[in-house]
Amino acid sequence: MTSSVSTATASDLPDLAKLMAQSAHDPLSIDQLLDELARPQVPMLACRDDEGLLVGYTFYRVVAEKTEIHDVAVAPNYRREGSAAGLFNR
Repeated sequence: MTSSVSTATASDLPDLAKLMAQSAHDPLSIDQLLDELARPQVPMLACRDDEGLLVGYTFYRVVAEKTEIHDVAVAPNYRREGSAAGLFNR
């Protein structure tokens, strides 16, 4: 699979919330995701497949030259295909 990684936008929020609900123990609501997206110190990246389907995400922050991963997830059907690596290599 070829994937692309870009900065997440507000239009990604419904798909991000759906993927987070599948992957996280304590998923954020769309309103909470919108709040996170508005915080420039916590970048949110989205990974999409060849057809533009959101298949993964991460959000993190850099503190004192160290990266703190807040969350990362890849859709079950797309795991072990390099999507998470693409998010971290960005």
